[in-house]
Amino acid sequence: MHAFAQRGLLDRQTPPNLYLPDSRYVMGFGLMSMWWGRFREPVLCLLIVANMVLSGIVIARADMRVVEIGRAIGWLTLFCVIIGGRRLWLWPDRWAVLLLLVGVCAMPLVALARAFGRVDVLALLSVLPSGTTDISLLGFGHPVLVASLAVALFVLGVIWLRALFGLPRGGVVLAVTFLVLGNPVSVALMRAAVLPVRPDLLTVQIVPPPPVAATEKPDIIMIYLEGLERAFADTATFGAAYADLLALRPVGVDFTAVRQVAGTGWSIAGIVASQCGLPLLPNRHFAFNDALAGTAFLPQHKCLPDILATEGYRRAFVTGGTNDFGRQGDFLASHGVDDITDLPRLRNMFTSDEITRAYTGWVVDDQMVFDAAISTYDRLVQDPAPLFMAVQTFGPHGAQALMSRNCTPDAIAVLGSDLAASASCMLANAGRFSRHVVQARRQRPTVMVFLSDHLNHSPVMQAMAPVGTRANTVLFVPLGFVSPRAAPGTAVHREASMMDVFPTLLAFAGLAGPDAQAGLGRSLFGAAPSLVEKKGHARLDAEIFPNPALNAAIWAGQGN
Repeated sequence: MHAFAQRGLLDRQTPPNLYLPDSRYVMGFGLMSMWWGRFREPVLCLLIVANMVLSGIVIARADMRVVEIGRAIGWLTLFCVIIGGRRLWLWPDRWAVLLLLVGVCAMPLVALARAFGRVDVLALLSVLPSGTTDISLLGFGHPVLVASLAVALFVLGVIWLRALFGLPRGGVVLAVTFLVLGNPVSVALMRAAVLPVRPDLLTVQIVPPPPVAATEKPDIIMIYLEGLERAFADTATFGAAYADLLALRPVGVDFTAVRQVAGTGWSIAGIVASQCGLPLLPNRHFAFNDALAGTAFLPQHKCLPDILATEGYRRAFVTGGTNDFGRQGDFLASHGVDDITDLPRLRNMFTSDEITRAYTGWVVDDQMVFDAAISTYDRLVQDPAPLFMAVQTFGPHGAQALMSRNCTPDAIAVLGSDLAASASCMLANAGRFSRHVVQARRQRPTVMVFLSDHLNHSPVMQAMAPVGTRANTVLFVPLGFVSPRAAPGTAVHREASMMDVFPTLLAFAGLAGPDAQAGLGRSLFGAAPSLVEKKGHARLDAEIFPNPALNAAIWAGQGN
């Protein structure tokens, strides 16, 4: 009995199945090991290929939102690392090193495309060769991060396939070709290169602005609201972001159908279109040439500052960035704008702490821009001569939207993705400046122009509607001035482009008749149809670019 009890106690403490495994478990584990050993390599190969395909899609599709596909890429990468283990970290051969170098070169192109949601070939050909001093892609935090990860994972996938599965050199060459030719910038350039050149029907329609004949010369203040197109008025999507401008409609003249046509879709192009009545095209058809290196910028064309200079206007420009970008400074200098406040001057106007808090890696915030605009206006208004002043903001630029210090909890300007909040913040600062003008203008007749410089660059906005159906913000608000063309509260629904703003503003301010024409722009108060009305948006785009004759006419000053 004692022996039996001892044995039972021993049996209860050490059950047999803990040290004598059931043969079924052993067999099952062995089968799983055999199965995994057999299929581990194919599974890893498929995971790597799938990860490369998804990363390639992110590289090629600049307009794609990456939330869902990003999660898939993240999980695939994790599984690749777990299954591949140490074998993934083999030193790449020289072919893989070549691919790595190409990937490093391709990353900025992918980041640039993602930052703007698409590639505007005209902007690319006009801006990049003309100077980007003080501009860094680091200002585009999220697009740069997405582009870097996508390119890195694509390159890693090729390296892993070559190291683990003997991917032949042809596969590496194919991957290099994709990065070189399949990135959005290369694709856009190739598409533009094969566009048909239509007969030139526009050069003969370039006309000089009319002579000024006015007894009253109102101050003109243009506020370029970066990327603030009319879609922001949709309260269902953007809430009250546009409310401050909606409140001005009863006291202003609202233009509801000002479209973006070719050559007017980026900041300096929007400024040129609205002040010169011309699209901004490359100086030569697909050529980077010495004309871009000079200081003359459309010098033979008479633009709004030129006309106002002959009428004794003081002329000023305020921006939060550097005027080197896109040759903006050359344009202003070529057309008589001699009072310029840009980033270098702002650094002397404000303390280093204020600059640090306001600077976002590209521009200072709109709060500082309008602080400088108030200072500039107060100085200019001391002179009895009429004044022309343009203010350039940043606000809801595109994929990266700026929040000024007075709209953030820590009083530090940031770039984020909330377009509605950024638009509301920008308009709050613009309203602060406008109220100051109302109080400080000393009974001077004034026309304030609120306009977007171009449509918003955000992929979210681009996905909402085609470019041809979206419209820029253009609103004229008179202060102590009665326009001979339209009463406050008027809405003008005519189809137009930013080129029509120039002669329309001349007519509204009483500096020209209702039928004023300038460049390719037509007054929207006149009888002549605008080019958008006459040709339609798509046809006008096709006639503007590619059009070597129009390029030459714009840069040579033909028609003036």
